[in-house]
Amino acid sequence: MTSKIKNNKWQFLTLILIVLMAISFGFYKSISDKNELKNSKNTIGIITEIEHRTSRGYFIHYDYKVNNKTYNDTQKLTIKKELINIGDKFKVIYSDNSFQNSELILEKPISE
Repeated sequence: MTSKIKNNKWQFLTLILIVLMAISFGFYKSISDKNELKNSKNTIGIITEIEHRTSRGYFIHYDYKVNNKTYNDTQKLTIKKELINIGDKFKVIYSDNSFQNSELILEKPISE
């Protein structure tokens, strides 16, 4: 009986360790992506889709071009959904090292 309790205790501790490692990796990846955008370039992005995810809110999909190649990305909508429409254009900052790492700047739309 005692060995079964010890075995369950080790399994629980191993599970906790794996969960903490996964959270740490996610946090590290998020910080490194943000740091990479500090020395970035910019272009124009076009909103292609507005998506509602249950219990998570609204997310927007957008396309942008770098060196005549189109990239797409998704990010959580941080302003009111009523303020944007599909086809709206906004400034996009992207990493010079990894063009797929980008962020749509929703401060004000770009009108051409």
